Amino acid sequence: MVGVVDAAERRVEALLRALGVQRVAARRRALRAVEFGAVGASGAVVNAVVFVLAPVAYLLAGALAFAGGTAWTFALNWTVTYDRPSRSLSRALARYASVYAVGFVVYSVVLAGGVELLHWPGLFANVTAIGVAGTVNFAGSELFALRP
Repeated sequence: MVGVVDAAERRVEALLRALGVQRVAARRRALRAVEFGAVGASGAVVNAVVFVLAPVAYLLAGALAFAGGTAWTFALNWTVTYDRPSRSLSRALARYASVYAVGFVVYSVVLAGGVELLHWPGLFANVTAIGVAGTVNFAGSELFALRP
């Protein structure tokens, strides 16, 4: 598994160099953003599956889905994106959970606004909320929770 991740990182780094990303962002941060996005995409799948399978009202389904996706992404971000930072696991989890609590508020507002105000279908509102909250979560993870 480690060899696969290392090989993927090398390919992404080469692509980022070819695109000239280092002129806009530090190479390592750009790579983390790509990895965070890939982890987030897998977390979005976990979130969507839980959301669809939860036989409860959409806000409760959203809460369950968000919790499942958060647990999934912490495990992957800790091991893949941030290569197990030196800080303790429990402290990192607490900080990550606090960032994601803010992300959950953002997620809930977007989800409820999409369904109640914009009359979007629940799943579409959910996926949109994941994208908006994911941006907040990357910034919080990068600057606070899992800061390298």
